[in-house]
Amino acid sequence: MKLSNLALSLAAIAVGTAAQAQVTSSVPVQQLPKAQTGVKQAPVKVAVKQTAPPVQHHLQPIVQTGTSFLNGSDNCATPDVIAGPGPHTVDTSAATTGAEGQAEGLCLFFGTMGVTNDVWFTWNAPSTGSFTLSLCGGVTSDSKVAVYAGTTCPTAGTALACNDDFCGLVTQLNFSATAGSDYVIQMGNYPGALGYFGSFTITGAAAAPANDDCTGATPIAGYGTFAVSTIGATGTTATGICAQANNDVWFAWTAPNTENVIVTTCALAAGFDTVLAAWPNACPPAGALACNDDGCGGVGESKFTFAATAGTVYLIQAGAWAAAGTWTGSMDLSAAPPPAPEDSCATPLALGAVGPYPFDTSAATTGLEGQAEALCLFFGSTTIDNDVWYTWTAPSTNNFRLSSCLQTGVDTKVAIYSGTGCPTAGTALACNDDDCNFQSGVVWSATGGTTYTIQFGTFPGAVGGTGTFDITVFTPPPGDDCATPVALVGAGPHAFDTTTATTGTQGQAEPRCNAYGLTGIDHDVWFCWTAPSTGQWDVSTVGLTGIDTKFAVYDGCGCPAAGALGCNDDACGTLQSLVSFFATGGNTYTIQCGVFPGAAGGAGLFSIAPAPPLPPGCAYDDGTTENSIGLTNGGALAWIHRFGQIGQSTTISSISTAYGTAAFPGVGGTNGTPSDLVIWDDSDDDGDPSTGLVHVATIASTIQNVDTDILNSTAVVPAVTVNGVFFVGVAVTHIPGNYPSPLDQSTVLCGGAPLSFIAGDASGVLDYTNMNAANPLPVASLGSQGFDGFWLLRVGCNLEPGAGFCAGDGIDPNVTPGCPCTNFGGPGRGCRSSFNANGAFITATGATALDNVVLQVDGVNPSGNVIFMRGNLNNVSGVTFGDGVRCVDGTLIRRTKPIFAAGQASFPSPTDTVLLSNGWGAANLTPPGSGITAHYMAYYRNAAALFCPPETFNGTNAYVITW
Repeated sequence: MKLSNLALSLAAIAVGTAAQAQVTSSVPVQQLPKAQTGVKQAPVKVAVKQTAPPVQHHLQPIVQTGTSFLNGSDNCATPDVIAGPGPHTVDTSAATTGAEGQAEGLCLFFGTMGVTNDVWFTWNAPSTGSFTLSLCGGVTSDSKVAVYAGTTCPTAGTALACNDDFCGLVTQLNFSATAGSDYVIQMGNYPGALGYFGSFTITGAAAAPANDDCTGATPIAGYGTFAVSTIGATGTTATGICAQANNDVWFAWTAPNTENVIVTTCALAAGFDTVLAAWPNACPPAGALACNDDGCGGVGESKFTFAATAGTVYLIQAGAWAAAGTWTGSMDLSAAPPPAPEDSCATPLALGAVGPYPFDTSAATTGLEGQAEALCLFFGSTTIDNDVWYTWTAPSTNNFRLSSCLQTGVDTKVAIYSGTGCPTAGTALACNDDDCNFQSGVVWSATGGTTYTIQFGTFPGAVGGTGTFDITVFTPPPGDDCATPVALVGAGPHAFDTTTATTGTQGQAEPRCNAYGLTGIDHDVWFCWTAPSTGQWDVSTVGLTGIDTKFAVYDGCGCPAAGALGCNDDACGTLQSLVSFFATGGNTYTIQCGVFPGAAGGAGLFSIAPAPPLPPGCAYDDGTTENSIGLTNGGALAWIHRFGQIGQSTTISSISTAYGTAAFPGVGGTNGTPSDLVIWDDSDDDGDPSTGLVHVATIASTIQNVDTDILNSTAVVPAVTVNGVFFVGVAVTHIPGNYPSPLDQSTVLCGGAPLSFIAGDASGVLDYTNMNAANPLPVASLGSQGFDGFWLLRVGCNLEPGAGFCAGDGIDPNVTPGCPCTNFGGPGRGCRSSFNANGAFITATGATALDNVVLQVDGVNPSGNVIFMRGNLNNVSGVTFGDGVRCVDGTLIRRTKPIFAAGQASFPSPTDTVLLSNGWGAANLTPPGSGITAHYMAYYRNAAALFCPPETFNGTNAYVITW
C-alpha cells in the first residue's frame, strides 16, 4: 500500500456520545487512515510513516546554541562552507532542531514538513545545470534534506527542492543551479528519527531527456515496443484517479486504428514501480483519458486500456510512483482484443440456470449506462469500469446472492437491475464493490420467472481480467434484518456470525459511525438486548474475534428510529470494537454488529458488561506523547478532556497542557502563539458534550515548549468550582501542516464512556458558548476517529465530595482566634500537635450521589482513638478547642473510632455497617440529593500533656459536604 499524506475529510462529524447535526465541512483531521474517501485501498489502517519506536521525552526547550560542527553547522546563520562534488561528511547526531526551514510546503512528506536534528552547509555551484545531492550509501538513518538559494538562514517558503525518502529511508534530490551562485543546504532527519554520521555527494545530474516536458514529447506511431528512459527527468504531473507520475517523460503517439489500445510496462521495466497515463494532445495536459499505477498483478509495473481513434495523436506519460526515482526499460502499445458482445448493455449475454459463470473484462470498455447509481457509491465513486452485461432469470422467488469471492483476483464491482436492456438511471436494485477483500457479493430479492440484468465490472482505475462468479439462493443468518433482531439476555459472551450477512440500508449513514471517512457498517446483523440495571454499559468484541468489527447501539428494539447512542470501529489498539453507552434498567437496546466497509465478515463473540469506573483524579496521561493531531487545512482546534463525577464538587486551580509531540518534533506550532484554556460544565451530567455543555470560563495563555512534552501550567485565578461532570479544553489556531494537540497513545482506557474529545473550525475561531451548533466540527470523541489514548492535558483540582475549611494554619483569614499557642499547622490542616508539626487533616472520598462518602483523617495521635464530630452549623471565625480551633457548631454529634494505621482513621470505617449519611442517628440523616449541608471535624489526644497547657487534646481542620 503506497500512502503518504492522507487525511480524513469529516464532512459530517456528528460523532462521539450523542447525535449531532449534519454539517458540511472542509475541515479534515490528520490521522492514520484506514480507507480514504475517494481513494480505494486495502482495509489496512497504518499508512503514516513511522521510523523508530518513540522514546520517552522530558526535555527542556530546544535552543539553538550557534555551535558550529565540523560536519555541518547547527546554526543556519553560520553554515559550513563546502565545495565540489565531495563526498562531504555530515554529522547530525548532536544537532538541535532550529526554527528555520520547518514549514516548507515542498517538505511535506507523510503529514509533516519538519526537518529535525538539522545542520547547514553552503555550496557554490561550479557550473549551470541540474545537480543531484545524494546521501544514498552514505548514511543509514531516515534523512531529510532541503536546498535554498543564498548563504544564510532561508526565508520561509523559498525552498528550491526537498526530499525525504529516495533509496529506502535515505534522501536524494535534484535541483537546478547557476554557475557561481551560492546555495544553502539543510540536512537533517525525518521527525522522530535518530541523528546520523556519514557522507553525501553533490554531482552534476544527467542531462534532462528531450522529452522531459510534454512540449518536447517524442513522436511515435503505430503498435510496438518503445524504449523509455526517465534518467534525468524531472517534474510531477497528477493523473487523476491514479498515483501521480514522478520524474516523467512524454511521447506523442499517433493511433493507427480506431479501437481499444493496451499500454503496458508489464515485464518491461524490471519490476520498477512505474506509472502510465494517456492524455489528449494538449500541453499542459488536462483530463487524463486513462492511467494506471500497478496493473500487472503484484508488481509495480503498469497497464491500462483506452479507446483510440485512427489518426489522432495522444500524449503518453511514463514516470514513477511518487519519490520512487527513475527507470530505464520499455513500454508496449498494442491493439486490445475486440470486446465481447456483452460489452454493451444492449447485447447482454444470457446466463444459464447453473453457474459458476466465467467473465472476462480485460478487453471491456466502460459504457455510459449504470455509472451514476447512488447505491454504487463506494470510496467516493459510483462508476463501474470495464463493464460487461448479463441477463439472468430467477428460477424461484427467493433471495439470491451473486458473488465473485475466491473466484478471481480482479477488483470487481457489480450492480443488479430488474428487466432487460440498458437500465434507466437510478433503478439499481443492489450494488456492491468489496464484499470479501476486493471482490464483490451482492444480495437481492428476486421473483421466480423474472429476468434481471447484471452489470459486472471493476472498481474505477482497476485493471480488468478473468474469473468466475456464481449466483446462489441466499439464506440470511438470524438477525440479518433489523426488523427481526435476535433477542439477548445478560452479559454474554454472545455469539455472532456475519460471514453470510448482507449489508442493509439502515444504520449506514450515522454521523457517529464516521471512522476513517466512512459511516457504513458492512455485513451487519442485529440484536435486541434488555438492560438488567441502570448505568454505563460496554459492548465489546476486543479479544473475542479476529475480524475487523464495527458496532453501533440504538435506543429501543428493531430498526433504528433515531440516531445511534454510540458507535465504534476500532478500540483498545485493535481492529475490534467497543461501544460504551448509558442504559436504563428494563429498557431495550438494538445492537448493530458488522464489519468495517470492505472487510470480510466472520464469526466471534461479544460481551455486554458494566463499564469500568472512570480513572480517578484529573490527570489521565503518562507524561509522554506518541502522536499529535491537527486540522489538515488549518484553523481553530480544541482538544478536550472530560473530568468529574456526579455528586462531586471540583475546584479547578490550574490547567496544564503540552503542545505538539516530542515523538515527531518540528510541526507542533510556534512558541508564543496565543492559546485558550476553556472550562465547561456538563449541566445534565451525562458525560456527553453534545448536550448540556455550558461555558464557565476562558483563561488566556500561550503556546510554550513546543514538541517537548513539557506540561505548561496556567493558574486559574480565582479558582473555579464546578459540580458533577465537567470538560476542560485547550484551543489554538494553527496553520496547515502543524499538529499541535499532544496525544499519549500508550495510555489506553479500554472501556467506559469517552474521556477525550476534539473540535474545530476552519475559520480559525471557535465559539466556546455553542461548541456544537456553531462550529463546523462539533465536539467528537477521539475514539470515534480511530484513536485510542489521552491528551497531555491535566487539571489541578480537588475532586472531593466537599471542601475543607477552618484551617489552623495561620493563613485562613476566617479563623480569627487562631491556634491558642501560635501552634500553627501546615496549609489547610489543623493546629500543630505535640507529635505532628503539620497538624492533623480531615478530607473525604466518594460521591454523595452514590452514597459512598468516607471521612478520612491523618496526622492524629497513633495511640488511642479519634472522635469524629458532625454539626449542622458553621461558626465561621471558629472558637478555641483544646490546642486547636473548632468551627463545627450547632447540634453536635460524636462518633469514636480507632486509629487503624500510622495516625489515620476513617468514618465509616471498613467494619462499619452504617453510612456517613445515616451514621449519626435517625434525627440527623443526610440523604443524597436532599440538599442538606453538614459540617465535620475530628479531635484526638495529645501525646504530651504539657504541650500548649492546660488542654490535652487537639483537632483537625473542618470539612463541609452538601448532600
